[in-house]
Amino acid sequence: MTITKIGLRPGVNREGTNYSAEGFYYDCDKIRFRSGKPEKIGGWQRLSNSSFQGICRSIKNWSTLAGNNYVGLGTNLKYYIESGGGYNDVTPIRKTVDPMLGPVPPSTGNPFSSAFNTLSADITAAQQSIPLTSAASFPSTGGIIKIGTEEISYSSISSNTLLGAVRGFNGTTAQTHSSSANVSCSTIIVTAVHHDAT
Repeated sequence: MTITKIGLRPGVNREGTNYSAEGFYYDCDKIRFRSGKPEKIGGWQRLSNSSFQGICRSIKNWSTLAGNNYVGLGTNLKYYIESGGGYNDVTPIRKTVDPMLGPVPPSTGNPFSSAFNTLSADITAAQQSIPLTSAASFPSTGGIIKIGTEEISYSSISSNTLLGAVRGFNGTTAQTHSSSANVSCSTIIVTAVHHDAT
């Protein structure tokens, strides 16, 4: 029997059938081509002996500022973060309820609200303390308010006064404002006591 050398070109040709792909490789698994010859891909290592639910659709690897390495895996069922060889399920779980049932205010059942009040005194365009009639529903730190067309950020609250105000925030213009002017807050408060998040 005469031995005949078969010269196959590098690469995998799947555009036709295995008969029409004569002279090419038609099927392969875990190989690459080096100098025109097929070579087994080495270096594979199992990340973890643990398993997770579902079929992985996306993987994201990142390192924290502390140097900790994590891998996030999104499957068709869950989202996991791999750490130390274990898959931690971080999928938010919600009970299926109508958010319009139960939250405050009870008269409408609307779970969304925002802080709204009025100035208790006149303020100048350079003033860094904003006196309100009541600051009870405003965020205690790091809030943004709007008076007329001016946006103002503040750092803290003392009694009913917003402190550390940065005037003309977000490119708006600092202005003088009169007592009783409306003051609205950019923070949206969601009160949905039946969300059942775990």
